Amino acid sequence: MELLKDARQNLRAAVERAFRHGADAPVVRLVVPAPDVDPFRWLSAQPQGARALWSPRGTHRVVAMSGAADSYEAGEKPDFDRLSRYLAHQLTGVDPAVRYYGGIRFDEGRGMSPEWSSFGSLRMVLPRFELVSDDSGSQLVCNLIPHRDRASMQAILSEIESLSWPDSAQKAPLPQAVGRHDQPSRAEWMKRVQASLDVINAKEIQKVVLARRSTFEFDGAVSPIDLIERLYAEAPNRFHYLVETEDGSAFLGATPERLVRREDSFVFTEAVAGTRPAVDDEMDDAVLRDALLASDKEQREHLCVRWAIEEILRPFCEDLVVDAQASEMRLSHGRHLVSRFNGALNEGVDTWQLVRHLHPTPAVGGYPAPAAIRLIRRMEAFDRGWYAGPIGWVGPDDAEFAVALRCALVTGDSMHIYSGAGIVSGSEPPAEWDEIEHKIVDFAGVLGLAGITAT
Repeated sequence: MELLKDARQNLRAAVERAFRHGADAPVVRLVVPAPDVDPFRWLSAQPQGARALWSPRGTHRVVAMSGAADSYEAGEKPDFDRLSRYLAHQLTGVDPAVRYYGGIRFDEGRGMSPEWSSFGSLRMVLPRFELVSDDSGSQLVCNLIPHRDRASMQAILSEIESLSWPDSAQKAPLPQAVGRHDQPSRAEWMKRVQASLDVINAKEIQKVVLARRSTFEFDGAVSPIDLIERLYAEAPNRFHYLVETEDGSAFLGATPERLVRREDSFVFTEAVAGTRPAVDDEMDDAVLRDALLASDKEQREHLCVRWAIEEILRPFCEDLVVDAQASEMRLSHGRHLVSRFNGALNEGVDTWQLVRHLHPTPAVGGYPAPAAIRLIRRMEAFDRGWYAGPIGWVGPDDAEFAVALRCALVTGDSMHIYSGAGIVSGSEPPAEWDEIEHKIVDFAGVLGLAGITAT
């Protein structure tokens, strides 16, 4: 309790000092040592409606966030030029660790359904408070917008005093799942995949990614914080993310796929496409790995993504290096083909140019992208929302966005799980259904929902 009291007092003092000294940067980031506390339990203890979480792939770093010091939001259609100008102003001359977190809809040209309305087409948020935990310990952060927050100093100090800290690591059990509904149904899926294959065989497109939505209903409200904590523990080496909106809806997931990372004038991305399961038995797992690497269908699906990304990136780079051939990305419950890219950017390239041009990759949309998106609008009766869209953060010099896969939208006592499969010439509708079902069952199993079959 003494460490908790010290953290609050130190953060209060830092806020008072920042205003007293007249900080004039667009954003001021104040950092104090924090007690060693589970970031998921800390996040669960904060007020519902403005919580978020980000954990980058391949690290033990978790950023748990509560409240909003600033935000940029767009309703139906985002203006990326305006967004770029706004964030460029806000991030000029600030601490390099300042970050706006958020995401973007998969398809801004499609009408927004009610369950996604609170997310908008784009949302980037500077959190008011962050609990940053990694191997070196924990830090408590408060972000200020000095010119705006000066008049609200007492309210901010009260918020610091009101920050909740969990008494224990106990969490409630997941409510009982009482039903599942799939859109489309299996029969409808077969028709839509065959119709898409007809378009592909007519040479109108090379690939389209069709998705399914599985809705689980529960006998009580679902805690999104408990779900992301389970995903973090059971699905390692992924980007873990959660965004909660004012009405309590939450979008969360654990994706293996990076869309783009920028480090000053350097860019990194990857083509991830082609899928096989992974199993514990070493010999059986080796068979699955070799089958993936040798599959003509999976290699063709992967090459669509690889070619498209290279075609997009080369005009932005003075130098671009691509893996000579695809390798295996091995995950806890599956494996993919992956090709990695790294490049030196031309002068003047903006982060949002990279995001806008790389999204959607053929791994989540298809190829060529415009025709594939039009086909998806015809074939999918539900709104993808933020599923398969960019999700991540942007800072003064660096940025990182993942592709929002392996994900769910939680609204009260229901949860929508989204997953897709790449359709190319030679795809078989039953096999593509089974591939998605494997992904959904694995994801649901991590969340404690095994045994509820598709309808």
